[in-house]
Amino acid sequence: MTNILITTTPTVENCPVQEYLGIVSGEAFTFQWGRPFPDHLCDIEKLDPVFARTATDRRRLWSELKAHLHKARDWAIQQMAKAAEELGANAVIGVTISMYDVSDGWMLIATGTAVRL
Repeated sequence: MTNILITTTPTVENCPVQEYLGIVSGEAFTFQWGRPFPDHLCDIEKLDPVFARTATDRRRLWSELKAHLHKARDWAIQQMAKAAEELGANAVIGVTISMYDVSDGWMLIATGTAVRL
């Protein structure tokens, strides 16, 4: 991981932006394991009963899905930070994470503004 400050806020308190270097992004793709979930971010009760017959199965599947998505989110942020570092930035401000349902999984995109504080 890089030593880039990552924040969702548009500024960093007591650290004025010295230079704006541009928009940076990082992407991660994750598979849906045969699409067992009817919606890409469904409530635990909406899990397909074929894949989760009991409440314990539903909790386990939901927990696995969340862990998988968190890894993908972290990868997208790491790729965004690398892109910022290549521009000479020491921070990325205004970061957003977008998630798109694609044919065989989800695409997560981290986007922000690379800056020098």
